[in-house]
Amino acid sequence: MKNIYRYQRIEGRYIPGIIKNANYFFTTVALYEDGVIGCWEKVEFHNIKNVIEKGWLCCEAPNGENISIFQVGDYIIKSAKWKYNKETYYKTIIDNLKELNPKIESINKITREISKEDYKKEMLVTSNPFKLEYKKNFYQWFDGDNTFIFYNFEGQLYLTTLTAYEDKTFEIGLLEEKYFSLEEIKEMFEKNILTTEVKDRFFIKDFAEIEIEKINYFVEKNQKFKEIEDMMKKVCEEETTLELCREAYFEYLVDPCDYTKEKLRKTYEAIPEHERMYLGDMDSKDWDYQRILYSDKKREV
Repeated sequence: MKNIYRYQRIEGRYIPGIIKNANYFFTTVALYEDGVIGCWEKVEFHNIKNVIEKGWLCCEAPNGENISIFQVGDYIIKSAKWKYNKETYYKTIIDNLKELNPKIESINKITREISKEDYKKEMLVTSNPFKLEYKKNFYQWFDGDNTFIFYNFEGQLYLTTLTAYEDKTFEIGLLEEKYFSLEEIKEMFEKNILTTEVKDRFFIKDFAEIEIEKINYFVEKNQKFKEIEDMMKKVCEEETTLELCREAYFEYLVDPCDYTKEKLRKTYEAIPEHERMYLGDMDSKDWDYQRILYSDKKREV
């Protein structure tokens, strides 16, 4: 008989959180109806209290510390007002899980043994945003991907998510179930409704108000919009600037001439600056691309 397996869709929701991994990193914590929690690692709800107590998953960061927001910026906190402490944050997580699954507390712990090879895979939880639309007597499902962005709302700057769906629409986390085209998102950037630029403070709805002492770095607004264009291409299974550049890179290696070098330069410079490091692995990053384009060094074999 054939060996078989099946996929199972486990639904859930995001809540805000902070990961302390040397520095403090703002993140979205994924809560699933089967009791699994994604907070940069896979945690069963039975163990989440220990994870909070040990300080890996946090609901606040001290004044004077850095807080990093992925692909947005890194900031030193001057002062902040946090909604939760450890006890209330834990309670909020459990309450959300109970809303997703009223029988959550009856779920047994997962005790299956795993091999060393599968350990890393088992410890990761991949979250997929989705959009569900009712059309002509049936529901249509659209997968998506998201990124962090600042949204100017009623005179205050909020950190939120921007999600791209495969039907080529966008959703701003603060404005649930309201959808926008890429042109409308571009116009919001031009009008500074969506931005990466923050002056002295920002808000995270139902989580924090943070006053900034110093901005260590931030992603330029035009580069962020290029990232968003790529995110849309990715969810629609179109070639991204990263993929086009990798193709041009291998073309150059096969035929290193002025034509392929210029093609490589154009595709490299089309990539959002903060994403160029992903052209290679964690060690190589985009160094060989820079060597080819901007130096006279020979490639080491």
